[in-house]
Amino acid sequence: MASIRTNFCKWFIKTTLNMNPEKKDKSYQKMMMLELFRSKRPNMGFKAEYLKTPAGTKYEHHYKKDFVKNGKVVLYLHGGGYCAGLISLYRKLAKKFSEAAGGADVFYLDYDCAPKFKYPHQLDQALDFWHYLTNDLGYKAEDIIVGGDSAGGNLTLALSLKLKDMGEKMPRAIFCISAWADMLGTGFSYITNYSNDALFGRRGAIMTEEKKKALMDSSIFSFCIGMDRGNKYISPVYADYEGFPPAFFTVGSNELLLADTVRIYENMKSHGNDVDIAVGEELFHVYPCFYQFVPEGRRDLKRILAFITRQFNK
Repeated sequence: MASIRTNFCKWFIKTTLNMNPEKKDKSYQKMMMLELFRSKRPNMGFKAEYLKTPAGTKYEHHYKKDFVKNGKVVLYLHGGGYCAGLISLYRKLAKKFSEAAGGADVFYLDYDCAPKFKYPHQLDQALDFWHYLTNDLGYKAEDIIVGGDSAGGNLTLALSLKLKDMGEKMPRAIFCISAWADMLGTGFSYITNYSNDALFGRRGAIMTEEKKKALMDSSIFSFCIGMDRGNKYISPVYADYEGFPPAFFTVGSNELLLADTVRIYENMKSHGNDVDIAVGEELFHVYPCFYQFVPEGRRDLKRILAFITRQFNK
């Protein structure tokens, strides 16, 4: 059973942030509400630099004030449906990521957002920053762990797939929080969880083809509307994960996106990959990011951090 705090968060999301287009498609506007939380204040004891690559890709570098470079990196790709920018919610995680990796550098990609910038713009920026990290800044691919939530989970998978297809080294490991990986919405949970998902569903409703079309055509999908959504770099659920680096996934059992994660996990498992999954019972979209309020979020964020530590200590 979900905790009292979790149930309160679900109620708040349903009543304030729900993006289901059945009511009225204000999804993009609600994504923009996240911009209220764009404070750039670094964690206590940390410094932050706000920079650009030579190609103009924005990024942030967070590190301890008494920083001694250990060559390790956690690169985080933020969520927000590709519509919302990098917010303070993610910056708060920098200290935890750094400590889990023995005092590593933490980088955030501050990619350009939809609807102005659409696929493949964000993937191109992720590739640009990856090459900047591994070429210009001199970090080794095997010393970089990449993670992200929701759209950032999508980008984590797409970036790794692109590197694999280009014959380049992939990250040491990856982690995804509620990865948004199927822009066609073909998974079982798009039906079974339609009335359960606090952010994208509608309480008491049953998914129909008409409702699914309304959802797929809504501004939530603005980064890929009019494109081939079966493209594996847009919908990583359709990719093959043979030879992928170690991976850790978290997802809530009440999410529309539950099937996205389960299918990728099973794909990796079938190839004998080192992969693990945490399914938060009765939990909502990207719940580990709400670790400050939700006990289950703290529990599974600790599992992500333990995964980072374990991978770097191998």
